[in-house]
Amino acid sequence: MKLQFDPNQPFQRDAVAAVTDLFDGSPRGTPEFSIINLGEGSGMFSGQVQTELGVDNRLLSVDEKLTENLRAIQLRNDIEIDNPGAAMAAILR
Repeated sequence: MKLQFDPNQPFQRDAVAAVTDLFDGSPRGTPEFSIINLGEGSGMFSGQVQTELGVDNRLLSVDEKLTENLRAIQLRNDIEIDNPGAAMAAILR
């Protein structure tokens, strides 16, 4: 299955907005990049050193702000709120 993003599709713009709006008002932290040495590759990558560029994704927002943003997104998209605490706990995991 191949997923393609088409910025002209309103439902795809709405989905992107829902994710980004969750973090609206969050302070920006300084990104910390690091190179992680994964050792020698195997198979096709035999003999090559593999590395991965990592990014620190610490969440700097307070729970109350995230909950407020989540509720606004749910209201905007007519999403029923069965158990508000469970929804926020799932996001913070």
